[in-house]
Amino acid sequence: MGMVYKKQYTMPVPRGAEITERNGRRVAHWRLRNGQLRSGEVVDCQDGKLRVRGQSRLFIARYRDGSGHVVNIATNCEDEVAARAVLAQLERRAELIRAGVMTASEGDAAEHAGAPLSRHLDAYERHLQAKGCDPRRILVLKRRIERLARDCKFSRLNKMSAGPVEERLVEQANAGMDAATRNSYRESAVCFGNWRRRTHRMTINPLSDIPRVDQKVDRRHKRRALTEAELMRLLKVVRLRPLAEYGREITPKETNGKRSPRSRATWKREPLNFENLDDAVERARVALKENPGLMDQLERIGHERADLQDARFDGIEER
Repeated sequence: MGMVYKKQYTMPVPRGAEITERNGRRVAHWRLRNGQLRSGEVVDCQDGKLRVRGQSRLFIARYRDGSGHVVNIATNCEDEVAARAVLAQLERRAELIRAGVMTASEGDAAEHAGAPLSRHLDAYERHLQAKGCDPRRILVLKRRIERLARDCKFSRLNKMSAGPVEERLVEQANAGMDAATRNSYRESAVCFGNWRRRTHRMTINPLSDIPRVDQKVDRRHKRRALTEAELMRLLKVVRLRPLAEYGREITPKETNGKRSPRSRATWKREPLNFENLDDAVERARVALKENPGLMDQLERIGHERADLQDARFDGIEER
């Protein structure tokens, strides 16, 4: 027979707390950062220090699972009646597992099904970090899954299915999203589903049946070799870019006189393009006339980059 209870704990008396007597007991009163008032009984510890005794806000269920082990699970309920209803569901599931009607994997999946999707996404992120995945890839995967969940209104695992995801990808295709991007969203969703299946959060991956788009049919960028004129233009930009960055034209911003004219927020540098590249280089040479060392350094960086780029193209031609 299981039970529900609130976990007891003690903590140091909060700074600034007021201690009063109530019915022969000492009670501490303090305010949280958000202004809410809190109180708790004050007790003496063995080391002579005062601590505040409290209990958790939510009920915890204690019962024997399908394997016969005593487990404690948070019910996420503040009401005792609601917490006992959760306990009854957990005990019923344990009985089905012990009777062989439900497997342990199905029981684990049922336990995870009602948890918020954000909790599973955080666990998936920790899994990818443990694998040593690139942090940028982890961030992209998580953002794609969160966007699909938001657009398809998936709040829990048991709500996720292939149908809404397919409809959303079709809508994005009609809105102009290319096939490669749609396939990347599909890949993120399928990988997340495979991880849920391996960790027994779901018995199957409902997203594995989402079809993959043929990228050859919807190719947006056709690859081709650079022409000789394009190659010479590229090498010129690579060689002059360090000096041109230094000589970018400065224009004032609209500040309404609220900041000092010397403030960085009152001016900005104009963007570079091939048409204003030579003018920017000439302004840099004039500005660096009294600093030849920096001018030589920027020119050397440009020549080194151009040489590397030229060697790269030579290697491609040899292959």
